[in-house]
Amino acid sequence: MASRLYIVATPVGNLEDTTLRALRILKEAAAVACEDTRVTRKLFSRYEIKNRLISCHEHNEEKQTETIIGILKDGGDVALVTDAGTPLVSDPGYRVAARVAEEGFDVVPIPGASALLCALCASAIPFSGFVFLGFFPRQKGKAAKVLSEFVLSPHPVVIYESPKRTAKTLALLRETLGDRAAAVCREMTKLHEEVSRASLSSLAEDFKKRENVKGEIVIVVAGAEEGASDEPDEKELEKRLLELKKQGATFTDALKTMSSESGMGKNALYDFALKVWGN
Repeated sequence: MASRLYIVATPVGNLEDTTLRALRILKEAAAVACEDTRVTRKLFSRYEIKNRLISCHEHNEEKQTETIIGILKDGGDVALVTDAGTPLVSDPGYRVAARVAEEGFDVVPIPGASALLCALCASAIPFSGFVFLGFFPRQKGKAAKVLSEFVLSPHPVVIYESPKRTAKTLALLRETLGDRAAAVCREMTKLHEEVSRASLSSLAEDFKKRENVKGEIVIVVAGAEEGASDEPDEKELEKRLLELKKQGATFTDALKTMSSESGMGKNALYDFALKVWGN
């Protein structure tokens, strides 16, 4: 049998969340390429695995890809893991997988834990599909532009975020998507696992008040409600906006009111409202 690259999912927190097949592959492979050898050794220690580890992360992935291909050409299998969850899902590994495939070797997935799927299930938000955006751009403008493409999508939006940016991101989600149901999933499968479910505005206020939020964060936001895909009645929006202007509302306050009344995010309304306001 030709050599293979195995993409092996590992636990996102609880080390019991691994599979028998994953353990076998990690033991039998000629080498295991991992994001951080210190993290992977904890898993190896728990299951008494002794194998060669190759450090392979975003800063040396191109160089180590050639090392991995060399092992495959010599007839050995290689297992690829990251610090937690499924490799390639907002994690390093795609360069390795792409090059290995180009060389004609099989790339074989070994399914298992995923913070993305854990959060979707724990959110209690219904879904038949979902939009996964990975880690958000740090610049507010770029993040809002990405979100604006999914304002009318009926599918939940799932993103990864750092603890320090969670409150600001929740506020941006509210501005762009409207005040939808959402869940903030923190430290999934770990000792201090927490799932906070509420509206985006409530969650934004909650996390703004918290100090020293820690752990890995996954945010799940409900999709647009049925009927939201219909084109908004611009004449009605224009009429309401001009009413607010006549009443003495500032542009910012009027935009906030329109967003609340229509269920549309402020960013989605902004260009239209600015054009009407200036006439």
